[in-house]
Amino acid sequence: MPTLDTTEKFKKYIFWIFRALLIVTAIIAVFSHHWKEVMYLLFILFLTFLPRIIEGKVGLDYPSEIEIIILLFIIASIYLGEMHSFYEKFPWWDVLLHSISAVIIGGIGFSIVFILNKSKKIVFKLSPGFVCLFAFCFAVAFGALWEIFEYMMDQAFGLNMQKSGLVDTMEDLIVDSLGALVFAVFGYFHLKRKIHMFDWLARKFFKLNPELKETSQENL
Repeated sequence: MPTLDTTEKFKKYIFWIFRALLIVTAIIAVFSHHWKEVMYLLFILFLTFLPRIIEGKVGLDYPSEIEIIILLFIIASIYLGEMHSFYEKFPWWDVLLHSISAVIIGGIGFSIVFILNKSKKIVFKLSPGFVCLFAFCFAVAFGALWEIFEYMMDQAFGLNMQKSGLVDTMEDLIVDSLGALVFAVFGYFHLKRKIHMFDWLARKFFKLNPELKETSQENL
């Protein structure tokens, strides 16, 4: 894995380059009176700051890899998918993104519990089955919240994020659930076999948050 400093520098570069692109594009859109595009751009710009805002609220610092993954998903789903009509240009774009996002979000949920399970300050310890169940529910819940967000945006601003309405929503939720299930099953068998695919992430997390104090014993 790359060093923490290298990853952190890369994260800062990619975030600020993308933010600069959004700001320049928004300024051009304002002069062109493309207000719908301005709204999209400002919303995306806010989302790029959301990981840092969440870190400040919860008092934890998450590894740069997680923030980079979140940014790439924002670019693919809203910037390319909605603003540049990738959903219409490529019919498979929506299914692909939901499949990948379900696996990624399931992985994030899995890693959160995996890391907390290894902390001396956390009193509860979960079995591999419960860790993977949480990862599955975390990803499906996130997918459901995203569908609610799409519905609210369509109703409030007259957008077309839901495309074919109920059919699109149910297809997205099914794909989300299948992607989350794939990761949950994969994570369960890896935990049972003690391969520890998230150990490197846990080490980085505890280095960034030394107050949590990683235990040296096996917790799963």
